[in-house]
Amino acid sequence: MLRRGGRQRNIDKRAVVIRDALRAEQLAAPPLTVDAYADTARALVAVITVLTARIADLESALADRFEQHPDAVILRSLAGLGIILGARVLGEFEDDPNRYEHAKGRKNYAGTSPITRQSGNRKAVLSRFIRNRRLADALTW
Repeated sequence: MLRRGGRQRNIDKRAVVIRDALRAEQLAAPPLTVDAYADTARALVAVITVLTARIADLESALADRFEQHPDAVILRSLAGLGIILGARVLGEFEDDPNRYEHAKGRKNYAGTSPITRQSGNRKAVLSRFIRNRRLADALTW
């Protein structure tokens, strides 16, 4: 490795020094500190285990409720929009189907329609900064 790295002199001595350093006893924490860190790690593993189980329960409840919504079939037909992201999009758009007069209003709210500024011979197409960021994130995913 030293030769491939460009070393030309004292390769054997340098290799021995590196090997000895890697095989030497490393710094160790006092036993009480090691025990404290071990207890903390066990507690965190227990918390993560419980949270993982709760997240699975919430996902199944969300899936059941999402499938009961009348627009679930429409949202599920969109490519890449599964149960979780579909429920998120549905929640961000809210349940009122008459909230927007046309599709452009929904696109503006989501921030997916561009802003075109034109004056004379100049034309600029910009992205929207004012938007529902949670909805835009879900649609991006």
